[in-house]
Amino acid sequence: MFNNFKFRGIFCPLTTPYKDNLDIDYEDLRNEVEFCVQSGMHGIVTNVNAGEFYTLSDEEHEKITQETAKQVNDRLPLVAGVVGWSTQHTIQRAQQAEFYGYDAVMSMPPVITKPMDFDDIRRFYDQLDKAINIPICIQNAPPTGPSLTPEQVLQIARECEHVQFIKEESDYEMDYVSRLAALGKLERPGVFGGVMSGNSGLTLIECYKRGACGCMPSAHIGDLFAMLWNLMEEGKMEEACALHNDMAPFLLYESFYWVAHFNFGLWKRGIIKRMECRAKTIRYDQLNIEECARLLAPLEKYFKIHSLADLYS
Repeated sequence: MFNNFKFRGIFCPLTTPYKDNLDIDYEDLRNEVEFCVQSGMHGIVTNVNAGEFYTLSDEEHEKITQETAKQVNDRLPLVAGVVGWSTQHTIQRAQQAEFYGYDAVMSMPPVITKPMDFDDIRRFYDQLDKAINIPICIQNAPPTGPSLTPEQVLQIARECEHVQFIKEESDYEMDYVSRLAALGKLERPGVFGGVMSGNSGLTLIECYKRGACGCMPSAHIGDLFAMLWNLMEEGKMEEACALHNDMAPFLLYESFYWVAHFNFGLWKRGIIKRMECRAKTIRYDQLNIEECARLLAPLEKYFKIHSLADLYS
């Protein structure tokens, strides 16, 4: 594979921490990155849905890319979310990521008002493929992005040298993971490197059994997901299932509030100073905070990092 990039395990998308005025808090960003590194996660993903990429200016997007790479300092694989408002905008972001030393990029087709058809999507990935020299991961994430079938994904992978991976989070996630894993084995070496699941990690155990090479849950309990993944890799499925059962109520609540829930978890654990997010429709009130604290409490016994002080002691 290109660059010896190992796309396996728990790759956690970063949230974007903010100050009270909703400027980005880069000190908190560096703390979140350090939390990911020291919590045993297997990779980090920047500037995707969990990080409210759609609210970021180009300058903010690039600075997050740069600051994350600087803080990681080659200790973990890095994947840059690079989706833009046009093909050229996406290419510009992908080239920035390559410049800052990222191991791979991940993108949906450009966010536009008129949905692309399959030929448009093929042309988009072809142009992105020719513009960079690091692996590309397709993000199959409707309704924001496309809903590609496994056969379409593999066609693009055959046609594009660097398109090797997919994050599957469509309505057909589990079936598509099975089909992608099976069909990928029939391709010549180097064409297809694997499929990761999403959906807050709720389907992680089943997707693992179906052949997923990993999962991209948010970083707020990424240490638990890393522990869960390692247990499965060691063949300790009963322990893995018990841990996942404990995590499930907290993860189910996440499906209602999404980014606000991610920020709550990091704030409650003392990694970031505020729960602010730019999407005002998904902010937590006091009752949300109390309920989430109740759901998080049974997980504290598993925490590898208990406070910000643990990162720098």
